[in-house]
Amino acid sequence: MDFLLVAIVVFFMIFAGVDYYIVLAQHKIAEHIMHYYLERVRIEGYLTSADEAEMISKYASVGMTVEDIQCPRESRGDSRVLRNVLNPDASRINFTVTVKPPWRPLTVGLLIGASAAPDTFRIKVGGSVLSERTNP
Repeated sequence: MDFLLVAIVVFFMIFAGVDYYIVLAQHKIAEHIMHYYLERVRIEGYLTSADEAEMISKYASVGMTVEDIQCPRESRGDSRVLRNVLNPDASRINFTVTVKPPWRPLTVGLLIGASAAPDTFRIKVGGSVLSERTNP
């Protein structure tokens, strides 16, 4: 009986660890992809249409769906953010990507009767850079 109780506790701890690792790994993947395109935005002054399509494709290749992109984008007709040496804050570009991951927290916990995170669970990653673009 003691073994059964200890086994159940260990079982829950293993599932909690696996669940935490899955969410953490998804976040790291999303962050890694975002940082690559954040550097592209720094160089270009905005997110080009080609980079946007490629970024969405990279997220899709790891099972994530891009739901929102917040930054100046060529596809929306936004103008480039140019470097301003007199006022660096005017050169700041904020970049945020919201993705729907393939797995929600506690998905593994469903096997033991736990409730999963709501379907509104999203991963949001972002950063801020100063534009290096000097001419339109």
